[in-house]
Amino acid sequence: LWAQSHGTLIIGTGLALTGLAMISILGPAMLQQPWLLLALGIYAANLAIAFFIQRPNLRRLIGVKAASDDAAWKARARRQRYVSYLMAGLIGGIGFLMSTKPVLW
Repeated sequence: LWAQSHGTLIIGTGLALTGLAMISILGPAMLQQPWLLLALGIYAANLAIAFFIQRPNLRRLIGVKAASDDAAWKARARRQRYVSYLMAGLIGGIGFLMSTKPVLW
C-alpha cells in the first residue's frame, strides 16, 4: 500500500521524463509519424485513467471489508474490472499501432 500511494508519483515522473527525452530525440521526425502521435495520445489517456479513476477507486475497494452478500462492493469491483479491461484494450491499441505503423493521413 505504501508503494501504491507514494510510488505513483515517482513512476509518473520517470515516465514523463523518458517521454520528454523521446520527443526531444525524435524531434520534428515525430510529426511525420501520425500513428506515433496517436499512440502517445492513447498512452497519455491511459495514464490519466490510471491516476484519476483506477487508483482512487482501487484504494477505496482495498480498505473496505465486504460481506459475501454486499451488492454495492461487488458492483464497484465490477466497474473496476471494466476500467481495467478498457486500459488493457488501450495498451493493445498502442501495440497494434506500433506493429502496423498505419498511414493515418
